[in-house]
Amino acid sequence: MFKKKPTIDENLELNTQVNNDLIVHNMPLASKFNRSSSGRAVSSGFETGTSNKKNFKAVGLMIIVGGSIFIIGLIYLGYIFIIKPTANPSQSVNSNSIIDKVASTSLATTSNETPPSTELLMDNFSVLDLSSTTDSTIISNSESVSSSTDTNNQDFNNLPPLIDSDSDGLNDLEEVALGTSDLSSDTNNNGYSDLVEINNNYNPVSSGKLNANTKLETYHNSFFDYQILYLKDWSVASVNSGETTIFTAPDNSLIQVSVQNNSKQLSILNWYEELFPNVTPSYDKMKSLDNWDGIMGEDGSNFYLTDKQHSHVFVVSYIPAITNRVVYPNIFQLMINSLVIDIKIN
Repeated sequence: MFKKKPTIDENLELNTQVNNDLIVHNMPLASKFNRSSSGRAVSSGFETGTSNKKNFKAVGLMIIVGGSIFIIGLIYLGYIFIIKPTANPSQSVNSNSIIDKVASTSLATTSNETPPSTELLMDNFSVLDLSSTTDSTIISNSESVSSSTDTNNQDFNNLPPLIDSDSDGLNDLEEVALGTSDLSSDTNNNGYSDLVEINNNYNPVSSGKLNANTKLETYHNSFFDYQILYLKDWSVASVNSGETTIFTAPDNSLIQVSVQNNSKQLSILNWYEELFPNVTPSYDKMKSLDNWDGIMGEDGSNFYLTDKQHSHVFVVSYIPAITNRVVYPNIFQLMINSLVIDIKIN
């Protein structure tokens, strides 16, 4: 009826069995434990955590390095395409665009002539340096252009001489350019020779003023508000914000108009005497029109003029493609006479 009370030994044995059962049912997987040198089970979770932390550090380092490279790349591209062009606007605006413009519009050539190189023309695309003391050095750059063009032109020694078949003062090439007859000194039969009409601003081909000639076009410079007549089949390039304009003839000779400030507001005669103190100006080379006064340089290749307000000095230069071969002398004078200044600049 009554069970026998367990002895002390039996209680110890029962407790041991219960503890073993608890250990068996609650023990983690063997793969998650290691044994210490004393035989005690030690969890390997610490080592796994350490390994994971190392992996995270490696991935984080790779992300940082990759991000740094990406940012450096963006900075480099920004410098190449944004900062550098902005820092050097003269090259970015004028270098490629002017070269393209010269290549497409300023190199009108004949079939047996080689045009000057782009670098050669670029030397001429600058406002004339008027700081020299002799008139001949005004077109020093122009002379280098001409001599280099001579070298490039293989047939220049065999070019025919300039001929004036009707003896009216216009050579035959100028007659063709203006549409006048090289067989008659008075193309429109009005009693005045072709050259006389041109020099007095009349159309030698028909009636009316010279600007009615269908071979001529008016160029308007919006930067300095002046206009000038030129031949339609000549190409035009304006650079340096309109300070220099180049008119290129079919033989690659150039007529250039440059504008500079007249800082002392001198008359053209005083300006010329100050710039060329060793040259005595010849009064027969002076010319005065309604809105400007001017003087021709000693060698006849540069004409200097200033507006009536003396605010600017204009220099009109003839730059032959071949040294000493001036093909369009009367066109040069025509353009000078046709120049009208409307500038209202303080």
